[in-house]
Amino acid sequence: MFASEIEIHITTKNRWNELQFTLQQLQAQNIFETAKVIVFDDGSTDRTSDFIRNQFPQVQLLRNGQSRGYMYCRNQMLNQSKALYAVSLDDDAHFINGDALKYVVQNFESDPLAAVLAFRIFWGKEIRKFERSDETAHQVQSFVGCGHAWRIDAWRQVPDYPEYWKFYGEEDFASYSLFKKGMKVLYTPEVYVQHRVDVRSRKLQDDYSLRLQRGWQSGWNLMFTFYPFPMFIKMFSYSIFWQLKSRVFKTEPEAVFTMGKALFYFVLDLRLLIKGRNTLLKSEFTAYMKLPKAKIYFQPSVKSIV
Repeated sequence: MFASEIEIHITTKNRWNELQFTLQQLQAQNIFETAKVIVFDDGSTDRTSDFIRNQFPQVQLLRNGQSRGYMYCRNQMLNQSKALYAVSLDDDAHFINGDALKYVVQNFESDPLAAVLAFRIFWGKEIRKFERSDETAHQVQSFVGCGHAWRIDAWRQVPDYPEYWKFYGEEDFASYSLFKKGMKVLYTPEVYVQHRVDVRSRKLQDDYSLRLQRGWQSGWNLMFTFYPFPMFIKMFSYSIFWQLKSRVFKTEPEAVFTMGKALFYFVLDLRLLIKGRNTLLKSEFTAYMKLPKAKIYFQPSVKSIV
């Protein structure tokens, strides 16, 4: 494996302490010797760029003077890539197995239709050690942004991530686009990533309402962009009914304001959504829905804690 064959892409903003741990893990696993590591600083104000220059001079640093969003950063890195494959990690995610890149290359080489590799991901703060999985590589609907890899030739055949969506939904956007092109997302359990996030605490964070709003928006955006129109009407109506019934009228009455904002911005973006509409045929939609869903959470045994 040569450095020109594979790149590691990381987008960061004001989280140099998380980024430091991730880069230290890459360094300990000798990944700097086998891949080009690129960090895109999206307008940090905590001297993240200075930290990278001083502590990790081997990292290629890109920077926005003002934040333009992580989708912009990912688009830029992928569009500028000269490698065969590009691995994307969040700044708070790291490989648990040191030979991860070997399996990235092997899986891409063994399946020419594999456009994206979806990694096995553990979510949690407690640092894990490697644990084997009985699962085997297989096609799935989509992938998770914190740990995946692109075949660059495949990336060039589909639209960029839709930056006006702000966050959420870009992975499904890419997956639908790839499916339309006859390419696949391949779940690869051999590549094991830890995303150092406490999922349950996210509801207590200040940005929970915004995340909820963006989540609803991206879901409706995806339906409008890819679903056959009768199916869009059906699922759009059902999603509003279900969220009102299960969330607003039961546990989170204040979420009605969040839903109102999501609907407002969905309507505001309709012009762009109509322009980007890429509807699946009914047969394509049926085939896609039969695929296993994205494997978002892996539950390891207690024994795998370091």
